[in-house]
Amino acid sequence: MKIEKIGVIPLGVEGSDEYLLINTDEACIPAVVKRDLLERYYKDTTQEAGGYYCHRVTVMEHPYQENEFVGVVHHRYDV
Repeated sequence: MKIEKIGVIPLGVEGSDEYLLINTDEACIPAVVKRDLLERYYKDTTQEAGGYYCHRVTVMEHPYQENEFVGVVHHRYDV
């Protein structure tokens, strides 16, 4: 899986949403890409107030390319 960062939307003290262009070696379904992306970015925190965590990602498939996706990594801070 090839991942290229294409943008970030800052959300203030809550964190940010990082947008990624994802290309897989062969045709793939979004659920598999989502699983792989979450395994790569998943992070939990035990720190109270201000601890970083990432429990969610979103994957959108390209309408014409079976191996291209846009992923959103939802970076958050416990507030």
